[in-house]
Amino acid sequence: MKDNDHQARALETLEALLSKAGALGVEPLLTILSNIQANEQLLHQSATVNGRVVPCADAQLLERLLKKWLFTKCKVLSSTSEENLRFHEELFRRILLRSTTLPRAKIFTLNYDL
Repeated sequence: MKDNDHQARALETLEALLSKAGALGVEPLLTILSNIQANEQLLHQSATVNGRVVPCADAQLLERLLKKWLFTKCKVLSSTSEENLRFHEELFRRILLRSTTLPRAKIFTLNYDL
């Protein structure tokens, strides 16, 4: 099967899942896709969403497409130039060179990782 056919099947599966759930984040969607695959592999049952059977193969295609999309987005976000990192490097340098007789440095960040 060609990539265009794979993408079309994956998008059909996505439409079926989103029409049932409404707005859905990537992580919950990946969880649903894992559950669909597990049901078919363990229970030998295909999931049905809005009257449409979602075979394990279609769930795998959509999962692969989502993971490619995530990888691409993360790669773009993580490709930061050295110039943009100089302030971070300076902060780490100052923390590491700080006297050990001083109290431990307290760092607060708004970064939230799942």
